[in-house]
Amino acid sequence: MLVMVMLLTGCALLQPKIETRTEYITVPKSLLPHCPETYYDGETVGQALEFLPLLFERYEMCRSDVNKLIEYLQSRTTE
Repeated sequence: MLVMVMLLTGCALLQPKIETRTEYITVPKSLLPHCPETYYDGETVGQALEFLPLLFERYEMCRSDVNKLIEYLQSRTTE
């Protein structure tokens, strides 16, 4: 019994230690996406069609901001 306890203790001592760390990445405020909320309150197909250009305009603006943020974060990981 004593030999088994010593063997188990020896195995525990040989295990590699796992080290973890947390890295906080701060993003410049100029790169934070400025995606305005779009609220649609129309009731007809015509109103929906009138709303589409605004929706696409905001989508393009938001997508551009998000792409800049992704590029920034990728450049940080390659450094």
